[in-house]
Amino acid sequence: MKRVLLLLLGVLLLAEHRAFCDEAGDCFNRGNENFLRGDTNGALAEFNRAIELDSKYVKAYPNRAFLKQARGDFEGAIADYTRAIELKPDYVLAYGHRGNTKQAIGDLDGAVVDYNKAIELKPDDPFAYYNRGNVRRIRGDLSGALADFNKAIEANPGMPKRSPVAGSSNEQTEIWTGRWRISPQPSESTPATRTLMLAEATRKERGETWTAL
Repeated sequence: MKRVLLLLLGVLLLAEHRAFCDEAGDCFNRGNENFLRGDTNGALAEFNRAIELDSKYVKAYPNRAFLKQARGDFEGAIADYTRAIELKPDYVLAYGHRGNTKQAIGDLDGAVVDYNKAIELKPDDPFAYYNRGNVRRIRGDLSGALADFNKAIEANPGMPKRSPVAGSSNEQTEIWTGRWRISPQPSESTPATRTLMLAEATRKERGETWTAL
């Protein structure tokens, strides 16, 4: 009987140990797992725990920032991205996402500063060009926006030379990265195609004509 009780006690202690992580990396991984399951509350708790255990565990800050922004805590998100940058000054992802958060609250100047820094650190980062192009388009700098969208297309290693457009006829209509053929309702299913669509719209706003292939 005593052996059975000891065995049950051991099982309970093991379950308790698994319920609470005691290393920042483990908490971080558990947070990602919770997020993938759709448990954002659990994910946030694990990222908080990771940072409590190791305040210099840099990877936890952008993930927590993402969840904070999703809950409307933009200042908290910016603070977490800033802390990540303090810990890792060449953290391109943190600069890019902090720029996105600043853009979301209307701080376009601050957003451009962050996108510029991301591009300085990683000149082939398509997302920084894409996001800076958005800001330039909002400000009416259509030439600058188009230049950035084209840079994003060039820099994106996953960008096919030709991107199929939904709803095309048997003789398939395509958007090309260098020369352009436009479909009335292009697919928005991929970031690459969205970039092309923004470039298309920007050219139209500038009054440029489109030549068929």
